[in-house]
Amino acid sequence: MSGSQVRRRLRIAVLGIRGVPSTYGGLEYAADEVGRRLAARGHRVTVYNRSRFYPARPLGYRGLRLVFLPSWHSQHLDTLTHSLLSALHVLVFDTAEVVHVYGGVSGVFVPLLQAFGRRVVVSVDGLDWRRRKWGGGSRLYQRLAARLTARQADAVVVDNREAETHYGEAFGRRTVFIPYGADAGEPPPGDTLQRLGLRGGGYYLYAGRLSPEKGVHHLMRAFEGLRTERRLVVAGHDPYGGRYASELQATRDGRVLFPGFVHGDDFRRLVAGAYVHCLPSESEGLAPTLLVAMGLARCVVASDIEANRVVARDAALYFRSGDAVDLQRVLQGLDGDPSRVAAIGEAARARVRTEYRWEDVATAYEGLLLHARRRSREASR
Repeated sequence: MSGSQVRRRLRIAVLGIRGVPSTYGGLEYAADEVGRRLAARGHRVTVYNRSRFYPARPLGYRGLRLVFLPSWHSQHLDTLTHSLLSALHVLVFDTAEVVHVYGGVSGVFVPLLQAFGRRVVVSVDGLDWRRRKWGGGSRLYQRLAARLTARQADAVVVDNREAETHYGEAFGRRTVFIPYGADAGEPPPGDTLQRLGLRGGGYYLYAGRLSPEKGVHHLMRAFEGLRTERRLVVAGHDPYGGRYASELQATRDGRVLFPGFVHGDDFRRLVAGAYVHCLPSESEGLAPTLLVAMGLARCVVASDIEANRVVARDAALYFRSGDAVDLQRVLQGLDGDPSRVAAIGEAARARVRTEYRWEDVATAYEGLLLHARRRSREASR
């Protein structure tokens, strides 16, 4: 390895997520995709995983070093307790120069890491305190954590323009816009659909967390009135066992299937086989499932919130957010029009191939992390 290559190698610690391989949400998905690409480029990337989500605990995964630490199993304290232990582990045992924190909730540990010479880049996932799943106390905390992150972090990364605008206007912080990416290739062959009793093109799909701000109840109401022989697959779960998921699963419509959370190649096969991918969210950052569906040439029907429109633009169809009747109207119009469904899907894939490539995302992060380290060395001199 040449001297210039050695100088460019980074030692990176990643914390704030459940871990990799990604099996949950957008932050994990991004950390997985970006981290292993950075590792393939010669950087040393250490990811802090939450022990209870990974019974098998290998030392590595696709070039990434893995550290497993416990957390307090609570919707409000799970991330915080794990991030605190991870930050302490970085300071005592790890030689990372740059810490990449995913999620503004963990931004409260930025000053601690900086006090011991680490540069910290924080990737925030939308405006979390606006999501209906949180109570008043949690929303206040997340708002305060976002303010602290904006003031202290060496760089703040946003994946959507709404967050970019808000951090500028409310906190006076200039952010770096780096969206998620998506793969535009087909998933490997497998028997995922057969195991679930499904056929390609025979179902509408929602995939994601089961929490109120995701708007799945609007989709359920729309589908219950839909005249169709297709099924509705709701792939997701609530890891904290909330009442919302139970209420959804109490539906009397026998056409609805709840397979639980599906990830990896099974997830990509499930998306690829859908007739229409539905995204009924009332609020979002940048939904990774939206990009996955677009990359797999699926027709997307999404709520007309700005976060969805700015990603898909004219490569998707939209309904009025929170309006189940309007959503039913859009789905009914597509149910007997497969040629239109296919055309919208191809337009979506073309958009991903030009605007949302993971290699470009990894390159943007690589440049940002290198810049953060360079600032650290200049400050020490």
